[in-house]
Amino acid sequence: MATKRVKAAEALVDILEREGVTAIFGIPGGPLLPLYDQLANHPTIRLILVKHEQAAAYAAFAYAKVTGQLGVCAATLGPGATNLLAGLPVALVASVPILALTGQVQTTAYARSAHQESTGWFRTPNQEAMYAGTCKHTATCNEPARFADFVRHSIRIALSGRPGPAHLIIPANLLHQTIDYTPLDPSEYRLLESKTCDDSAMAAIAQRIAQARYPLILAGERALLPDATCEIQMLAERFSIPVATDLACKSAVDEWSPMFLGCIGVLGHKVAENYLKEKSDLVLTVGQTFNEISTLSWDPSLAAGRQLIQLDTDPEEIGKVYPVAAASVGHLPTMLTFLAEKLNILGTGAQFTALQRERQAAVASLLKQHPLFSVKEMRSEKVPLLPQRVVHEVRQGLPEETLILSDSSKWTRWLGRYLPARRRTFMTAHDYEPMGWAVAGV
Repeated sequence: MATKRVKAAEALVDILEREGVTAIFGIPGGPLLPLYDQLANHPTIRLILVKHEQAAAYAAFAYAKVTGQLGVCAATLGPGATNLLAGLPVALVASVPILALTGQVQTTAYARSAHQESTGWFRTPNQEAMYAGTCKHTATCNEPARFADFVRHSIRIALSGRPGPAHLIIPANLLHQTIDYTPLDPSEYRLLESKTCDDSAMAAIAQRIAQARYPLILAGERALLPDATCEIQMLAERFSIPVATDLACKSAVDEWSPMFLGCIGVLGHKVAENYLKEKSDLVLTVGQTFNEISTLSWDPSLAAGRQLIQLDTDPEEIGKVYPVAAASVGHLPTMLTFLAEKLNILGTGAQFTALQRERQAAVASLLKQHPLFSVKEMRSEKVPLLPQRVVHEVRQGLPEETLILSDSSKWTRWLGRYLPARRRTFMTAHDYEPMGWAVAGV
């Protein structure tokens, strides 16, 4: 596309629009006011004002987690930037892509004790250093001519590999300047989606699953992607492979499915734990971090006596907690699709069909003995009301397709244990568990 002369703020908004961003969360402040001016009457990007910068980060987190798109939040310089920072660790831990924009004093005021300066010079806070431990990337753009490059680079880092927050600092004398800007499609500066899959590794994994008597799928938070959850549900029901999730991945499958065993971990379902420990001979984990809560403080018996197969987007997760029999790293939906295709070929014989029926009977028997979401406490008349009764009434009062954002604390565990959810209708920030994120997310 042809290069044109535009304000830097206009270039920023155009880049975000081309990325499919439909909402920006923040509080107006001096250095970023030109951005807010551009958004005032924008046809596709909605500006959502919050009451505190930390809430802007939480709202961007919820937006990205639910939509699968880039979340964007913005805050002014000084205290505004430090407030925003507090809401970003949850995105780093949960691998959720966010672009965080913050202000800075104008470049001519660096190292002169300017009002709310945070360059790190002369006993001022160092904004880059503060964000460095919480984001995949942090940078300051001091050159207007390079501004579009800096924005695109930050977006590329937020969305590439294992996603997470990226941070860009914008000095007060930048956004109102006129720059040479060449509009680019996102595909021209980043890989839109790396659908990598090691075919030979996945073929070997399919062979192991086809030969297993009691395989189990254990889904983790990074499996809570639209395409991945579809594939997990299909694998479970087409090949009669039961599914358990950790609390961070609750609703990875339709929880009314006959192959769903519930959540595993603290206040999880005994059915899931019993099947894993007493029945399973192979566990296929998908996007699973094996955190403290879901593994009952890294219980060694969860992996003992069975094959553990790990599928993930991040090679650093492989074998991190438990040794694996096999593993593959790549694009989770693509790997799961390939796995289903191979199992379709391998699972045509009478022996495989007999194993499927055996698993169906075993799961049905367990669920009959220990119903997931039906306990007498749900109908208790005790006062004060028992948590089980409260959760039951919440479920009865909401349409099944309602999206539920569950805030942190024991309440999330009660919901995980007693509230059935349709696929991708329950979201939590379970691993890091900041209080208040769901309120901002709504």
